[in-house]
Amino acid sequence: MIIIHHLETGYAFKNIPVVKSCESVNEFRVVEYLLDNGPSTRGEIVKGTDVKWTTAYDCLVRMHIMKLVKRKIVRAGQGRPKVFWELVD
Repeated sequence: MIIIHHLETGYAFKNIPVVKSCESVNEFRVVEYLLDNGPSTRGEIVKGTDVKWTTAYDCLVRMHIMKLVKRKIVRAGQGRPKVFWELVD
């Protein structure tokens, strides 16, 4: 069994693919959102967690470096591609 642990509250999620610690409440909220909703864009994460736009990005980048989340770029016609973030298997 793999667990992710929040350093401040002591709360833990079970069955996370990587053993890591969330350094902030915001990172923990992002992980919780991705667990409940699956792959999501940053906009969806911001709306679902009340974490600010840049804070959500900072959390996702930190978790990407820790290999807790990965990103998938989806192109659909013209314009900017959508970037989906998801927990690592």
